[in-house]
Amino acid sequence: MMSTGSAWLTRALAISGLALASVSVGCQDVGGPSADEQTDPPLDAPFDARIAFTSTREGQAHVYVATADGSQLRRLARGSRPTWSPDGRRIAFTAPNGKFGELHVIAVDGSGQRVVASPAGMSAWSPDGTKIVFSGDPYFATAGLFLVNPDGSGLTRLLSADFEDPPGNWLGYPAWSSDGKSIAFLRENNSMWWPVYVVNTDGSSPRMLGGGSMLEPSWSPDGTMLAVGDYNRRIGTMNADGSGLQLYPPALAFDPDWSPDGRSLIFNAFASTVGDSVSRVGSRMRIYVLDRQTLAVRQLIADAIAPKNASYWDHEPVWLRSSKAPQ
Repeated sequence: MMSTGSAWLTRALAISGLALASVSVGCQDVGGPSADEQTDPPLDAPFDARIAFTSTREGQAHVYVATADGSQLRRLARGSRPTWSPDGRRIAFTAPNGKFGELHVIAVDGSGQRVVASPAGMSAWSPDGTKIVFSGDPYFATAGLFLVNPDGSGLTRLLSADFEDPPGNWLGYPAWSSDGKSIAFLRENNSMWWPVYVVNTDGSSPRMLGGGSMLEPSWSPDGTMLAVGDYNRRIGTMNADGSGLQLYPPALAFDPDWSPDGRSLIFNAFASTVGDSVSRVGSRMRIYVLDRQTLAVRQLIADAIAPKNASYWDHEPVWLRSSKAPQ
């Protein structure tokens, strides 16, 4: 059965023209680290030199953390779409629960996992760490964006999917700006798929930045730009007002996120254009880093050793932005 986080990705990639089967495979969850993993979380690394990502190497989708050089992998929990708290102590992610997803929060050492909201999809932390924004589930009549405290209290609707005509079917991929004033997101409706919008954090003044099948917006650390996925299955950047879209060379690339210094983009892409049982477009989804100045690309997360799922994906990478270690 497909995990809910994988279902969100399936929905997004299908709109980009991908005929995608389940990313997860129907096997039992397994405990303990694989041969690729360390038994301790990468807490000895420089505080801003950590990433989180989703992998199906163990069969079902799990959230992992690693150092920024791709080493010291640690599996945290079953789920997908991780997002860092600004203090680097916790990760919010989408955990499966039957036919829908739940918003969970877990400490980076793997302790204290708790349900924060349900049903829920993709999420993002506020820069001050006091709120999490997440997307509702249209299949449960909760389409829209919501705010909640990390302990599960204070749940409020930020924006309904029908905030303008024609009504939207779904809002997703929320991304909180570094100044805390704006949230970028995608909106799907029957006449225009996946334009990028920005809304104030009080729910006022939603406005469209770019049209037509954008994916995965992510704010630059200085708040002047957004990284996005594109209908052409490329990653790119654009100015915060929606102008100046620039696409980068990697093909079949998705899920861009910024390095803390803004120079590089971390992303996932198919390593092969030969399709398999998971996708007809490509296979072996892996995580890479692009230097925006030199356009050099290197694989960040090494291939798994003896993965339980031969057609596994490493994807949905996010970089810890803060450069200040927790006290």
